[in-house]
Amino acid sequence: PGAQGEDPPAKGRVLPNAGKLTNSIRTLPYEQVANEEATDGYALYPKSRVTSPHSPVVVRQDGPSGPRYQEAVGYTFLINSVKFPGLARMDDGLLVLTLSMEIKEESKRVGLLLFSKDEGRTWSQPRRIPVHRTKPIALDGKKLLLGNLLSDDAGQTWSELKPLPSRGPDGRIIHISDLAYTPLVEAGDVTFVGWTPLEGYARWKSGELFTQGVLWRFHPDTQTWDEPYYFPKSRALNEGSLTRAKNGDLIAAFRTQMIGVPIDSDHWMGLATMRSTDEGKTWSEPAHHFLYGAHHCNLLTLPDGRILMTYAARIGELEGRTYHGVEAVFSHDHGAHWDWRRRYILFRWPNQGPHSPQSVALSDGRILTVFMHDTQYSWTDSDRHPYVDKVNLAFVGNVSVVIWSSPLTER
Repeated sequence: PGAQGEDPPAKGRVLPNAGKLTNSIRTLPYEQVANEEATDGYALYPKSRVTSPHSPVVVRQDGPSGPRYQEAVGYTFLINSVKFPGLARMDDGLLVLTLSMEIKEESKRVGLLLFSKDEGRTWSQPRRIPVHRTKPIALDGKKLLLGNLLSDDAGQTWSELKPLPSRGPDGRIIHISDLAYTPLVEAGDVTFVGWTPLEGYARWKSGELFTQGVLWRFHPDTQTWDEPYYFPKSRALNEGSLTRAKNGDLIAAFRTQMIGVPIDSDHWMGLATMRSTDEGKTWSEPAHHFLYGAHHCNLLTLPDGRILMTYAARIGELEGRTYHGVEAVFSHDHGAHWDWRRRYILFRWPNQGPHSPQSVALSDGRILTVFMHDTQYSWTDSDRHPYVDKVNLAFVGNVSVVIWSSPLTER
């Protein structure tokens, strides 16, 4: 036997000098690893490689008797300062992903379009598109909406529609374009959850009421819009997502404001959900789940009837400390309540950079969640601002994927 803590010499794993390894934790064949991890002399992957190798990542699930952990699968896109992922799943299972990439030598950002035919295991080579920071929306069949571009062949070719309106018929500004949120698609029509600025918009950091939530339905085939529905101002609603529960209810999730509380940035906004049992004519009072630090909520109704809400925990809480990451929670009763005691921690990050988490269901029951997580550096011995004056690197983009499981037996 070897020294204390050593494994017996492993049969078959012989070093070039004929020695034997002292542990049993390295089992992959060298040739396989050399192929998966091939780099050049600067330790860079080939420039045609789109993602990092798939690696085990830890996903935590809270529970009444303590946390449980799973080894999920994760990877990161190897694209320069990549940001703003937009994800859609077509009827045939094709995944469509849009990204925004920084072209360093041109000092500009461009949009990219990628496809996966194997549920996120591999991705096509990115190709440039004329828009960025825009979410692809799967309509029906092979129809795909991307901003004011429409495709009838799942993104292979595009035709240009009228520019999406920035104002409602009453002249009020309506923002519907932020890609972090999920619209409702039914019978080829798209219902967006947007917002309109109020009188206090210029003073939003002082705690004045500054936005009002809006529902606005778009008919791509005729390029027409219904009359917008405005939620009551007093609910202090902002951008959001919309889904239909299996029982027919409409479930909406919103970014929210703490009225009367001064804040330094929009990271100090919260998250609430509402539901309608009469096709959106009336809505429940908001159920406020977070006063601050959680937003960019994505809703997905699963085939088994559960509703998944994924969101950015920009100022989260875990084990008595603040932290930053991406979280998920399920509703088992059509959006009436959320199982917060069994929250999932999908990802952790050193700063408040998590952004735009979006999830799709895979054919084997697992969930694929894509999200952005900026890197930023604030310390400097200069008197100038680290970001505004371009002293430091800040908001350097990263986009990653976690493929994880949530069995029905979790309850």
